[in-house]
Amino acid sequence: MLVLWRRAWPSWVKVQPLIIGGLLIIFIITFYFWRLGSLTAGLGPTEYLSRQNSSSTSHILKSGINAPYHLVQHWLSDLGHNNLFSLRLGSVAFGLVILFCLFNLLRMWFGKTIATFALLIFLSTPWLVLQTRTASPDIMLLWPIVLLAFFIMTLRAQRSEGFFWILFCIVVALGIYTPGIIWFVATAAIVARHTILNTTKRVGSLNTVLGLVIGILILEPLFQAIAVEPSRAKDLFLIPAHWPPAVEALKSTAWSALSLFWRTRAPVDISIDRLPILNILQIALAVFGAYALGSKTRRVTYFLVGFLIFSILLAGLNQNLHIITLGLPAMAVFIAAGLRYIYVEWRRVFPLNPFAKALALGLIALVVGAQLSFSTRYTLVAWPHTAATKSTYVLK
Repeated sequence: MLVLWRRAWPSWVKVQPLIIGGLLIIFIITFYFWRLGSLTAGLGPTEYLSRQNSSSTSHILKSGINAPYHLVQHWLSDLGHNNLFSLRLGSVAFGLVILFCLFNLLRMWFGKTIATFALLIFLSTPWLVLQTRTASPDIMLLWPIVLLAFFIMTLRAQRSEGFFWILFCIVVALGIYTPGIIWFVATAAIVARHTILNTTKRVGSLNTVLGLVIGILILEPLFQAIAVEPSRAKDLFLIPAHWPPAVEALKSTAWSALSLFWRTRAPVDISIDRLPILNILQIALAVFGAYALGSKTRRVTYFLVGFLIFSILLAGLNQNLHIITLGLPAMAVFIAAGLRYIYVEWRRVFPLNPFAKALALGLIALVVGAQLSFSTRYTLVAWPHTAATKSTYVLK
């Protein structure tokens, strides 16, 4: 009887993906869809400006900057009669694409289990949750995650390499519309130039040219917008219109760095008071991850650290803390590497003990659960009831 019951009951290996997928869907719906259009009384200043910039297709194409985001926002707004939910749905849509690519990226590097836990820790970051729930193109600053994911998929493709190359060229072109992304694309192209050249040889000259032509055609409205108004090039490269004095620039850059782990210089609209962007758990995991990654792939570690520092510098020079989001993909990778380092070290002490493995996963799950609980109260309970949020998100 017991044998028959065991045969009838599905194995854990088969059930595990369904349970994990179900939990991820529940958390995503909770963080990114629950009261999306009613959590605040109205729009914030950046949301109001974004609605103005996405008012018509012709206006979007003429301005060029952030055109892919504004086009999606414009289409969704028309479908939803321009209500708060439909305005913010564009950010959620791009955010979900970014998170899906992040999971695939981390899964390819660190395995499914670590990728799942790391994704939950990253997607529940209050800064990221509120950024995704805001009708602003700032969510596109996380687009380097999509670029890396598609590049790795192109490298690993065993067949249809040309198709993946064309998709990669498309996501690169779409990303360049976002201010600051062009720095990431240029730096990555220099660092991985030999790999890119080998990839073009593997996909063939026809697919290489086709992908590049499609990318250029996608970028044509941006080229035209810059030709009409050259000052837009500064916006694209995140070059300040007015450079701050040297002392002020240093102070602003230092505060941008401190905002990651200590506190912000001033209250930010997607944060409570002056709380930091990352919490102590994420900082600790990132430190372990940087150490573990640096001991194996220093080139990748230097690139990630360098781009994080560069995002801090851009945020300081532009005196806009939202720009620091550009460096958060590096923190996501370090957090995943830190989780894997701790898990591997634990397994090294107890290599053959299944109870020790279950205990390690259980402890990680408890830590992740605490992170999710904290973020839920922060973003969906505390933040909308602060005086700053109530006085900021009032525009109609």
